[in-house]
Amino acid sequence: MENHPASIFCLALLTLFSARLVCISALIASIRAKLIVNRRTSKRRAVRDSAWPSVSVVVPAFNEEKVVAATVHSLLKTHYPRLEILVVDDGSSDRTSDIVDAIAADHDCVRLVTLHQNVGKARALNAGVRAARSECIVTVDADTVVAADFLQKIMRPIVLGHADAVAGNVKVGNRQCLKCVFQSIEYTCTLSTIKTFQSHCNAITTLPGVGSAFKKSALISAGGFTPRTRAEDTDLSLELARSNLRRVYQPLAVVYTEAPITWRSLFRQRVRWIYGNMQCTALHLGQLRARNAMSLLGLPLFIFDNFLAIPLKFLFVVFPLFFIRDAIFSRLLIFYGACVALDWIGVALIYWHVKERKIEILHVPLKWCMWPIFMMAPYVVALWHFVGRRGVGWNKLERSAQVARKVNSLTARATLDVDDNR
Repeated sequence: MENHPASIFCLALLTLFSARLVCISALIASIRAKLIVNRRTSKRRAVRDSAWPSVSVVVPAFNEEKVVAATVHSLLKTHYPRLEILVVDDGSSDRTSDIVDAIAADHDCVRLVTLHQNVGKARALNAGVRAARSECIVTVDADTVVAADFLQKIMRPIVLGHADAVAGNVKVGNRQCLKCVFQSIEYTCTLSTIKTFQSHCNAITTLPGVGSAFKKSALISAGGFTPRTRAEDTDLSLELARSNLRRVYQPLAVVYTEAPITWRSLFRQRVRWIYGNMQCTALHLGQLRARNAMSLLGLPLFIFDNFLAIPLKFLFVVFPLFFIRDAIFSRLLIFYGACVALDWIGVALIYWHVKERKIEILHVPLKWCMWPIFMMAPYVVALWHFVGRRGVGWNKLERSAQVARKVNSLTARATLDVDDNR
């Protein structure tokens, strides 16, 4: 096997996964060392209530009657000192406006902005930004529930003068099925780790619309959200990078989003994501000429992730099948087992660091086999549309309201506990 091409390939893979594990360990070690330093200086850098800037949270909503109430109530529970919540009804045909109106009647900080026809998420966000009265903007999706300290955590880098825009930490809120667990592992290990690394290098390529904060002046100077791609948050993030505005990732600012629960809805979501990211690559390819962290690190990795990573992961899974009748097949499986074990250790380190549910780690080998095969389908469809310059629809997901129901049940349980204590 020593001179066999498959042997060289597997040795290269082992080297790659070993290097990846070392990088993950070094990244976690540096983060934890930084956290120790921050704890020692946190008392001296405490932010007074009067120092917090006014914040307008913009929530675009199109037919979100199942989930919008839970989103707004979670924002109200943050108790941010100077808060305005703007729900932009993007031409909904259901009871979204009525639900928000009922909440606004009881809370002066909640306002409804009504668009009489559906204009799309980007234009709805811009309508909210125009209506905002605050100096900072936070975007939150209508199917998202925020942690109680989300606004304070995500605004802290802006208050301390470290950033013009901040990306929040997005977690999957509904993990009742295998597909959602796979997505949770992806969010926790891939998206969070990449953003942490990019933040250290000032090369963040996506400030997720599901939970991010901006100085309003920075948002306007970058041109706001545009409908020219299916990934308006990535497009805006790359425009902020072009303007040399500071972007950081705040892992302590947690939001819980609703992940697709059917393969069909997950497929449609990923087609839109991949296609939108490909559009953003084409629009911002010129930034590669700049000599900065974005051109040397951020954009090359972004291009790799959206054009090469998915087919390479697919080939990694199917490669041993080409040698299934060869005597080398059993040796290949040993090499592959070593690669999976190295990745498993890396996932375990990340889960230990972020204090996520350890039970999900058991699904890593299954995700290794199934996820690359599934992702190849939306990748091919998105690439076909991109190369042929064919449009991709928004394909709005059908809400299951699992996250909203979970929050409501926890709230009801807490209320019962209070009543019992009385």
